[in-house]
Amino acid sequence: MIPIEDNIITTTTTTTITPNHNHNNTNMNKSKELLFSTPFINTMIIIGIFLTICSICTVIGNLLVVLAIGLVKKLRTPSNFLIVSLAVSDLLVGLLVQPLATLRELYGYWPFGEGMCDMFISFDVLMCTASILNLCAISIDRYLAITRPLRYAAKRTPKRMMIMILIVWLFSALISIPPMFGFKEPFVTGLCEYSSNIIYQIYATCGAFYIPLIVMLILYGRILILARNMAHADAKQQRSLVSSNWVCPKLPPVKKRNSRHQNESKAVKTLGIIMGCFCLCWLPFFIIAVSFILKIIIIIIIGIILY
Repeated sequence: MIPIEDNIITTTTTTTITPNHNHNNTNMNKSKELLFSTPFINTMIIIGIFLTICSICTVIGNLLVVLAIGLVKKLRTPSNFLIVSLAVSDLLVGLLVQPLATLRELYGYWPFGEGMCDMFISFDVLMCTASILNLCAISIDRYLAITRPLRYAAKRTPKRMMIMILIVWLFSALISIPPMFGFKEPFVTGLCEYSSNIIYQIYATCGAFYIPLIVMLILYGRILILARNMAHADAKQQRSLVSSNWVCPKLPPVKKRNSRHQNESKAVKTLGIIMGCFCLCWLPFFIIAVSFILKIIIIIIIGIILY
């Protein structure tokens, strides 16, 4: 009798489990078919090629900038040291950050361990912050060169420019290091997330973007006002010379000044384009990064209105 009961139990168990097992296999097969379907693979190939091209262009473009300034003697000026620092930060983004980000995008998850995740996040924050702060340092350098041309030219030595670059990278490190010492998310296999700590997010977003953005807007705004004032002054001087019956023998220098101010005007327009692209690329990211603050403000305002 015992063998018969065992057979009954076995038969019952088999008939109960087998359909579920087949159903699970069917679902898994459907998921795999969807995941590795031709449209999905084609999309990932296009994304992979695009991101790879972006990384290669980033590396080659910034490497050419560094080589040009390093090899051409006329370009080895103190003001171009900041350009080299900016190019190096962007070059390292293309070498260290973009390839790992591309792999994560293609895999759909983080394929490495916790240590690589910490390094990836730290390098990402460090290089991107250094890039933004280098742009801010360049705006300060441009402002001083235009508003105090004689005094600043004497003070713009290679040593002082290197100190400015050192300060830029030091501040960048101070913003990128905290996640490695506790201000980070608990690591989960397959995930590599940036810190959601409110204090750190406020500290990082203000230090890496909002404060430099305000500084750049103020300085470039003042440069624009100064350039317009100089253009109006030159135009007024030229009108007075034309309306006068006296023929000025030193007219060519005026033309030279006009040519110089035209170049300055072009430089200001270039700076405006740079600032526009800078805001267009970074502002959406940093608005989302501090969206929780906007939610808190909205809740407080609603509370004040209701009560």
